[in-house]
Amino acid sequence: TRGGPERAGPRARGGPDETGPRRDGDLVIAVLWGAGLTAWVARCFFWKGLGVPSISKAATVIPLTKAPVVILHAVFWRRCEINGMCSFWQSISLLNAQLIHETLSMTILLMAATGYCITTGYCIT
Repeated sequence: TRGGPERAGPRARGGPDETGPRRDGDLVIAVLWGAGLTAWVARCFFWKGLGVPSISKAATVIPLTKAPVVILHAVFWRRCEINGMCSFWQSISLLNAQLIHETLSMTILLMAATGYCITTGYCIT
């Protein structure tokens, strides 16, 4: 029975597919998050009359660097499900993207905590 249905994965055995309510909920959350990110960027950079503080503009780096991490996570796990094994190089790219996101997030939060963006004009303008 080598290579039979017991080794072929959940789809071959009639298991759950990827169109259930969880997958639909993930899609709704991703769309709402993307719409919120787009609105935030538009408010911070394109609507000049609102007087957006520089700390808000600097904080835009956090969700912008999180977007590639989320995309790489989705691609990585989807490819793991399809191929039955995970790609080493995709995991390395995922770790690097997460490292960049965490480093930039910590830098922005430390700048905000020390008042650097508030007291000086050297933040993103």
